[in-house]
This record gives sequence, C-alpha cells and structure tokens, in this order.
Amino acid sequence: MLRIPAIAALLLLMSCDRSAQHQPASRMHNAAVSGALVDDSFLDRLDGNCRASNVQPVALNDREHCFATALSAHCNPTNDCLVTCLVSGQGRDIGGGCWHICFQDAHSYARYQEPSSAARCSSLDPNARPTKMFTPGAIRDIPSQSARKEAIR
Repeated sequence: MLRIPAIAALLLLMSCDRSAQHQPASRMHNAAVSGALVDDSFLDRLDGNCRASNVQPVALNDREHCFATALSAHCNPTNDCLVTCLVSGQGRDIGGGCWHICFQDAHSYARYQEPSSAARCSSLDPNARPTKMFTPGAIRDIPSQSARKEAIR
C-alpha cells in the first residue's frame, strides 16, 4: 500500500530535478547566490549604445546614477550591460549587483578597464534613497565629410 505513494513521490521529485536542469545556468546561479530568482532578462534588451533605451528605467541613487552616467560616456559591450542593469534596477537584490550579473558569464572582469570618470562613484553611498532618473548623453555622431569641411571654413 505504501508503494504507490512512494512511487508517486519519487516521480514528483524526478520531475522537479529535470525542470531545474533545463533552466539557464545564469538564472540558477543567481538563485543560488541571492536566495531568490533574479530577473536578468534585461540582458536580452541591451541596445548597444549604453542608453538603456530598451528597459523600463527606475529611480537611481547618487552612486547608481554616477556609474550609469560615467559608463555610458565610454560605451562598449560591458558598459552597455552595466548601464542597462543599473537603469533597470535588476542588480539591486543580489550581492555584487550589476557587476555580478554582467561579469558572471558574458564579460571578463580581468580584461575590463573602468573609465577614470567612474572612480569617484565608488565613494558614494550605495544605500542612499533613489531619486534620480538616468538621462543618457547624446551619442557623439561622426560628422559627415561635408560637415567637417563646413566646420573648417
């Protein structure tokens, strides 16, 4: 009589194990680190120009705003990830924040060089109340040849 409940319990356990195996490694890693599943779906919405234009922005504290502004001015794939993560607010609930998310799989921290303009950001309070919205600076356009000639005149 106990065989049927024991078999059912075993099958249930096996099905749970299989569903965990099919989750992306990054999401499972985030769950193990933070104790809760972190939404890293912003990684699929990077815009390639460090403007975080494909995510719903949240209010940023001074530290987050400082980093987002400094990193967006020196755009590269790593900074695009960091800026988008900061602006979306997704890194707030895990240790290491956006740097943990962006460097865990896609980018190499060993080869990363943070812009010198971001140095002062580390000294700002990471626990300050968020009050600022990120407004990316204008992307520097490469002037056309006719515009360069016009500027010379």
